[in-house]
Amino acid sequence: MTTAASFARRLALVSSAFVAWGCYDVHAVDPGPVTVPIVADATGWVAADSNPLGLAGVWYAYGDQYPVLPRCTEFGLHDADECSFVAWPDAWTPPSTPGSGNFPSSGNRFCTYGNTAKVIDCHDNAKQWCPDDDLDYANIWGAAIGLRFDLSTDDTDSTDAGASTGWNAPEHGIVGVAFDLEWTDPSVKPDPFLRVEFPVVLPPEGLLLTADTVTLDGKVVLAGETLDAGSPSDEHPSGSPFVDAPAVWAHGSIANDLSLVAAGHNELLWSASKGAPSKGSDYAYAFHPENLLGIAFHVPATDDGRIPYGFCISNLAFVR
Repeated sequence: MTTAASFARRLALVSSAFVAWGCYDVHAVDPGPVTVPIVADATGWVAADSNPLGLAGVWYAYGDQYPVLPRCTEFGLHDADECSFVAWPDAWTPPSTPGSGNFPSSGNRFCTYGNTAKVIDCHDNAKQWCPDDDLDYANIWGAAIGLRFDLSTDDTDSTDAGASTGWNAPEHGIVGVAFDLEWTDPSVKPDPFLRVEFPVVLPPEGLLLTADTVTLDGKVVLAGETLDAGSPSDEHPSGSPFVDAPAVWAHGSIANDLSLVAAGHNELLWSASKGAPSKGSDYAYAFHPENLLGIAFHVPATDDGRIPYGFCISNLAFVR
């Protein structure tokens, strides 16, 4: 073997070893997204000591005629059969006392089914919800399941039992959520028809209202007035921020009002949720994951007709 050939062979061996070491090193340094599972017990309760984030909460179901946000019947004045219907689980019982839940589950898998109402005209005695003769999207908004955080524990680093501060996800290195989705009723909507929402404590720009709304304790707050500091986004007329939300509501093209999720595994980063849409020209307010109150999976109502739905959420986790 010539000296030049010997040198070339040694160089090739060194290069191969370097490439192999480099590939190993990349995998060692960058193993990919790290997830933190959020595991509930058989009643839907998440205990603070069940995850390294110290985050507690409870799964529950709700809809536009049920106690958590009963706007369809109480403020829209519609008959119950004109509202959305949750067949499973029990939506008449709101989130229970911390430490237990009322959403039976198996293997950290939460399933629901029912049908959302067709959005119809406002009731004659509730025209304040339709100042522009729109349909009553304000009170017929659909149905959902979600995980609501219990912010009364010191482990969550929040104050005033969550009254003015939500859970600070970025402070814990959390950049999004992951979950598995089964869309079990494709009879009308063959693909998942959902908004993945992130309820938050409203930022200051979300407190001044451009439309009437109702607080969770039944108080009507009119356009031009402000909600109390620390109010949750559930009380805002635009609702909570959601993944892939447009800047402006597009009720005429409901496909623009959905989150782009698929059956199977989903990983959604906070960056995909800009804020809550408005009827103006920009978001009603921006999404702030520093003030997170929970996660919701919402089937919206449309004016096309009632939509039967069924889906399951499993393996919920936070992405670091």
